[in-house]
Amino acid sequence: MRTTFIALVALLGLCSAAVLQHKLIFRESQKIQMMRRGEWGAYVQHKEALRDANPAVYANVPQNVNDYGDFEYLGNITIGTPPQPFLVVLDTGSANLWVPGPTCDGSCVGKRVFDSMKSTTFQSDGKPWTIQYGSGNAKGYLGQDTVAFGAATEKQLPVPKTTFGIATHISSDFKSEFLCKQNWCTMRNQMH
Repeated sequence: MRTTFIALVALLGLCSAAVLQHKLIFRESQKIQMMRRGEWGAYVQHKEALRDANPAVYANVPQNVNDYGDFEYLGNITIGTPPQPFLVVLDTGSANLWVPGPTCDGSCVGKRVFDSMKSTTFQSDGKPWTIQYGSGNAKGYLGQDTVAFGAATEKQLPVPKTTFGIATHISSDFKSEFLCKQNWCTMRNQMH
């Protein structure tokens, strides 16, 4: 009898589990773009020259890090209440979420910015942050709000009280332009 009860509870749990699909957008990588333009070989030589210029730095690294530079997937998210849409790189190499903010310098011109004044659930943290990637950097301050995976017009997975970065400066490496309409975003000049 007890085994039957446990099986029924497990079956009920499986039946009530939600499935959320998050649509991904593939963006051709920088590597592929550079190969098309005939620049990849020179770039690899440049990277090797930088590594060779300071071998002491790499002598202390016990594990090789391989940069394939091949893939980048984008996904729609919303931040805040009411939701503000963003198309973000779903970066598996980093657990950091940041978006341009309204006080971002000229480096964010033309980009969608998160306006905390329009969100009723935003909480200011104010702590500064900086991040350095292999391909660029960003800096700003931290905030907390509801982040939801998926476009506002889709079934979303909301994550309340998510801490994220609000950028006040981004490097030119983040120059990709996205076209955001009311509830969704896509890439401009997206290749299919």
